[in-house]
Amino acid sequence: ARGTKSFCIYCDSDATEDNLKVSKNIPPNSVAVGNPARVISSFTDYVDKRRNEMENYPKFDESYLIGEITEEKKKEMVELLKQYGGGYIV
Repeated sequence: ARGTKSFCIYCDSDATEDNLKVSKNIPPNSVAVGNPARVISSFTDYVDKRRNEMENYPKFDESYLIGEITEEKKKEMVELLKQYGGGYIV
């Protein structure tokens, strides 16, 4: 919905123990996303998935950051992101 914010939370302890305002417990070492938040995986599984993704997705260095990127690099980046569905700035 318009104006609804989404977010990602990593909890290294029980969220209720940290006095976070949540409508239900988020288990320790979990990754939760959305509004309302829902657990999508364990932290370890999430990191493993992202590492695997990084091996196959295009990587961009700091020359691709706002203020540094040229029009030519911007076009290259857009094409690669369309082709692969994602990428990483490393």
